[in-house]
Parts: sequence; C-alpha cells; structure tokens
Amino acid sequence: MDPESHTSTPAPSAGETQTAISRPNNRRNAVLAVLAAALLWSTSYVVTKVGVSDVPPLTFGVLRFTFASLLVAVLALARRQVQPVPPKDLLRLAAGGLLGITAYFALQNLGMQRTSASEATLLVASFPAITMLMEVIFLKRRVPLLRFAGAGIAFLGIFLVIQQTENGGGTQRLQGDLLLLATGVAWALYNFATQNVVQRYTTFTVIFWQTLFGSLFFLPLALLEAGSWQPLSASGLWGALYLGIFCSVAAFLLYGFGLKSLNPGAAVSLLNLVPVFGLLLAVIGLHEAVTGLQLLGGAVVIGGVTLSVQERPPTDTQPAGNRKAGR
Repeated sequence: MDPESHTSTPAPSAGETQTAISRPNNRRNAVLAVLAAALLWSTSYVVTKVGVSDVPPLTFGVLRFTFASLLVAVLALARRQVQPVPPKDLLRLAAGGLLGITAYFALQNLGMQRTSASEATLLVASFPAITMLMEVIFLKRRVPLLRFAGAGIAFLGIFLVIQQTENGGGTQRLQGDLLLLATGVAWALYNFATQNVVQRYTTFTVIFWQTLFGSLFFLPLALLEAGSWQPLSASGLWGALYLGIFCSVAAFLLYGFGLKSLNPGAAVSLLNLVPVFGLLLAVIGLHEAVTGLQLLGGAVVIGGVTLSVQERPPTDTQPAGNRKAGR
C-alpha cells in the first residue's frame, strides 16, 4: 500500500479512540475517510507510471513534492495548526523527510520506470512484512509466532511475483521490482527513525515538516537528470499536481481523520484494499496484463501481511501510521 507518502500519522490516545468508537456516525464517517484515502493512494501507481514515462523519475519526484509543499504551506497559513518543534525533534522529522519522502519516492519512481503499475501494487503490499522482519533483525524485537509466519507467507508471495517477472518480464522489469523492494527497506528505516517523534505532534505538523524537508532533499537528485530534461508534457505536469495534492496531502489528512474514530488495527486492515484497487486501476486504465501466478502471489502477500500485523504485543508503541506501508 502506498505509504504514500509515507508521512506517518500519529495515533489518537486510547481515551479518544474508545469515546469515538462508541458513536456509530463517527465510526461510519471514519471508515469512509480511510476508504477514500485508500482509493487515492491506489491511484498513485497508475499516475506515477504515466508520469515517469514522460518526465525523468527524480525530476518527477521534485515536481510532485513541490506542489505538495506549496499546498501544505497554504494550509499551514490558513489553519495555523503547525505546532512548535524543538531542534532535536526537527532533526528527526528531517530524517523522516529524507527517508520517507526523498529516498522512498526516488526509489519508487526509478522502479516504476522499469516495471508495471500492477506489479508495483503487489510488491508494495509487502512493506509491513519487510518492516517487521527488519524490527526482528536490527531491533531484536520479539514478535508472536503468528506474525512471524505471516511475514514468511508474504515473502513467499513476493517470490511468486518476481519469479513471474524473471520468466517473462526481462532484466529491466526485474530491476524495477528490486528497486521497489528497496523502497520497502527505506520505508522500514523511516519507521525506525520517526516512530517516537510522530506521536508527540499533530498529523498536520508531521506532514508539514516532513514534506518540506523531503522536497528540499529531492532537489539535488533532480539535477542529476538535467541532461535529459525536456519541455514538460501535460501528462507529466498534471500527474505531479494530482499526486502532490491528493496522494501526498489529502489522503493523509483523510487517514488522520479516520484514525480519530477507528481502532488503529481496523484502519490498517482497510488499507489492505490499496493493492486491490491499484491492481484494478492498472488493468483497466493502462490495459496491463496480469498473469494467474501474479494474482496468486499478490493474494499470498496480502494474506501474509494481514497475519503479520496481528497480535501486536502491548509494549509495541509504534503508531498506527507506521504500520501501513506504504506511502
């Protein structure tokens, strides 16, 4: 799923969640908000695929997050909801922008240039399992056997998807798939760097600072493509504008709204619809062919991820926004 931009959304307090869940109207509106966010994030793969076909991938990332930064700045002035952040936490949010926006979307755009949108949706669904595995390896975090088994099942699904690519997609497509999996590593590192700091600030504050830093860090990367710059196409311009406004800002605000009235686990489960929506859009919008083995691999990935996010231990304080993948 698109950690789409992968700015983590802070989870509401237990009291706020319990109070809100007791109100049916609030819960219904929250479900609709999270579903709307999932639908917006699922469109990003098709739009990105079209965009990086016309605009160099790193340049396309700069365009996208320039639009996102401008919108966030306007909202910040209008709403005046950006909290003061001390220098220590500002450095953590800057690291979040570097990992969760610059590194994540640089790798994703490079991967999308080489592989299909349908394959990307299936692989990105595995990011929560990648994060969990890195937690076990590097943070020595203990996880229940069910979650560990779920991660293993998800990686089996990844193997099925990539095996199909090796058999019929060519070297460039395989490179794209590997770049997308590297994107999952960047997303996991982002979670580790920000899992504490994002809980201390509002959703809008986190989005504001990480989008700003992520955009600034993207600029030097785009200069590497200066030799291949061409006049900007309409599809490239409108694609970057759409992604910046709807996928990098609006979807996160909708998701944050939903988290105020939903149990975090329920919100994350709804985000498993992102690869389903994304796959349908790739097939319908781009007329991409999807094999039975790819569908099986995608189903295995989603099933494994569903298991891997279950039964979190009480000591796990990772915010709900970090549990989705991504971005």
